[in-house]
Amino acid sequence: MSPAVNTEAVTLALPDNIAFPDWLDVGRNLAASKRHIDWLIGDWITFGRKQFPEQVELALEQFGDRKQVKRIEKTVEAFPPHLRSPKLSFDHHAHVADMPAQEALPLLKKAETENLDARHLRIEAMLRKVEIGQIYPRDEDHEDDMLLALVRAWNRASRNVRSEFFEMAEKSKHGLVDFQP
Repeated sequence: MSPAVNTEAVTLALPDNIAFPDWLDVGRNLAASKRHIDWLIGDWITFGRKQFPEQVELALEQFGDRKQVKRIEKTVEAFPPHLRSPKLSFDHHAHVADMPAQEALPLLKKAETENLDARHLRIEAMLRKVEIGQIYPRDEDHEDDMLLALVRAWNRASRNVRSEFFEMAEKSKHGLVDFQP
C-alpha cells in the first residue's frame, strides 16, 4: 500500500522502508497529478463563474498569477472534457487553445500518435499558425525589430534554454538553426 501524499507539503517524506513498487506508485501518482491539475483548476473556475459569478474574482485573487489563471481558463474553454486527450498534458492543449478547433485537434492527434512533447507541439502549432495566417512572420526589412525581439526572447529564457540554444546556434555556423528533439 502506497503512503499517503500530503498535498499541502512542500517536501515529500517517504518511509525509509518503502518498497520499490510503492515508491514507483507515489511517483506515478505525483506525475499524473501534475499532468492534469490545471484541468481540474480550470473546471473549478468554470463552475465558480457559473455558480458564484459575483464572488469568483475575489476567489481567483488568491491564485496570484493572473496570467496563468487566464491561460487555464482559455484552454478549458477551448477544450471541454470530451475534447481533452488524457494521453497529453494540459500544456499540449494550451499551446493550441487559441487555434480554430479544425486546426488544433489534428495537431493534438499528431502529438499523441508521434509522442511529441509539449515543447515540440508548440513549435508545430506556431508553424501551422503562420501557414494559416493566424500569426505573421516578421518582415525581414525590419532587422532592428527582429534583433530587439530576439534580445527580449533571450533575456526571458531560462539559463538552460539559452545554453541549449547557444549550442544549436554554434552548430549551425551562422546558418539555419535545426531543432531536433
